Amino acid sequence: MSGAVRRMGCSLIAVAAVGCSSGDDIEMDGMGQGGTSAVPTVTFTKDIHPIFVMNCGKSGCHDTAGGFLPGHGDPNVDDAYQEVLRTGSLNVPIYEAILTRTASTDPMFVMPPNYATPVPCNGGLGTPGCLTQEQYDLIKSWVDQGHPK
Repeated sequence: MSGAVRRMGCSLIAVAAVGCSSGDDIEMDGMGQGGTSAVPTVTFTKDIHPIFVMNCGKSGCHDTAGGFLPGHGDPNVDDAYQEVLRTGSLNVPIYEAILTRTASTDPMFVMPPNYATPVPCNGGLGTPGCLTQEQYDLIKSWVDQGHPK
């Protein structure tokens, strides 16, 4: 068989294989029936700590573990992790308070607060100085996954 005919035959087989599928059982990403979940594990060390250091620790408010304010933005990942798991003054885990306050649009309640530096959060998720929607969603996924270190 010539090379051109062989290539055409292989192409037709590939088209036929794709064309025979109803589309309902294609598992391109492993997430279909019987596939494995492709949702990656979000960890504090790799994914969440950098967000807290950048947005909470650099404000000068949450940069020290063991202080009056929670130290989830402490540069030491182990200390920051312990801080974010502890129960805060509202009798809820700090990570729950973070989700509530970073999603707020109330200028008296939102985090980072309006006096934070270099840019305060004066709106809601995605506005300058505030967490992005992606950062918030990542923190939410981490909490939903059981807050792994």
